[in-house]
Amino acid sequence: KDLSAGDKVGIAVSTIVVDVLSAGEFCNFNRKLAHLLTMYGFILFNAMTAIIIFSGAAEAANTLYATLWHVGAIMLAVGGWWFWLFIRVDVAAEGNKWYNISAMDMFSISLIATSTFALIWSYVGGGTGATFGLFILSAVSLFGGVLWSKFAHMFFKPFAAYEKRTTKADGSAMNLPTLTRDDPEQQKRHSMELLVDAPMNMGLGIKREAPKHY
Repeated sequence: KDLSAGDKVGIAVSTIVVDVLSAGEFCNFNRKLAHLLTMYGFILFNAMTAIIIFSGAAEAANTLYATLWHVGAIMLAVGGWWFWLFIRVDVAAEGNKWYNISAMDMFSISLIATSTFALIWSYVGGGTGATFGLFILSAVSLFGGVLWSKFAHMFFKPFAAYEKRTTKADGSAMNLPTLTRDDPEQQKRHSMELLVDAPMNMGLGIKREAPKHY
C-alpha cells in the first residue's frame, strides 16, 4: 500500500504526540512520570539558560525567566533523583545499591549533578565560587559526553517509532512472521528448528512478574 502525504503527516503527528511528547513507550506509570519530569525539565532549564545568557541584561533580569529556570531545574532534579534512587534497573530489579556507579551511569550522574548544583548555586546567591565551578563542571561533563551518552536516543527512537508505525500502515510489516505456527510456510521461516513445532503458548515467560522499571 502506498501512503499518501497526508498519511505520512498523520503518522508523524501520532509519533510525536504519543511516542515523544507523552512517552507512550513506557508501561510503568512511575517510570513514565520520571521520564517526563526529566525531559521537560531539561528542555525548560536549557531554554531558560540560553535566553538568560544570550538575550542581554534586560531580559536576563526578567523574573519570569528566572522562575522558569528554577522550575526546570527542580523538575530535572526530581526526575533524575527519582530515577537514580528508585527506578534504575540494577537498583529496582537486581538489588544493587544506588551508589554503585559504572561508566554507563555517567550520563545520568552528570544530568543530576548539573541540575542539583545549579539549584545549590542559586540558593547560595550565585557568584563564581565553588558551587558555580561544580555546576559548570557538571554541565561540561553532560554536554561533552554527548557522543557517548544516552542523548543519541532522542534522535533514533522517534525515527524508529515512526518507521514502526509506517510499516504497519503500508502493510510491509505483513512480511514478518505471523503469531501462529500452524502455517507450514511460517514454520519453515523459523530460524530455530527446536521451536518449529513448539506450541504458541509456552507459559507466562517474562509476564510471570509485572514489570517494575520499563
